Amino acid sequence: MTTPPQRFEGKDTTVPERELVDGDQFRSNPRTEEDLARDLTGIDTRATVPLIATLYYDAEPEDTPFLSIGLGAPDSVLVYSSGLRNEQGGISRGARTGDTTEHPFRYGDVTNHYPATALIPKQAALQAAREFFRTGQRPTGVDWDDA
Repeated sequence: MTTPPQRFEGKDTTVPERELVDGDQFRSNPRTEEDLARDLTGIDTRATVPLIATLYYDAEPEDTPFLSIGLGAPDSVLVYSSGLRNEQGGISRGARTGDTTEHPFRYGDVTNHYPATALIPKQAALQAAREFFRTGQRPTGVDWDDA
């Protein structure tokens, strides 16, 4: 005798709706990694100053994990948060150990300054964004410092 498939009563099994914003009037809900790549490339191309784009794993809950990505500059920076209730986060760690130069990235009217030690190649940041899009977890393809 086979066991019938279990039903998940009351549990929403839909795929979370991702949300990408850049603090500069751009907002999208990418449905695929290709959509995400297109949107991030567009933000990077249009940026007139280095800026931050933030990808929320799920557009609905307040405590959704997010990944912020520095664009519009030769190198990038990543900032990860697991969400308000879990608050495990990190900032990318690049190869520039000991470099105390600060690099500005704008989000809306606020400019945040990140140490050169946090800068990583843009391609690595874009690949990390794709991994985050799939998993909602801190990407494993870059090194991190806890925040």
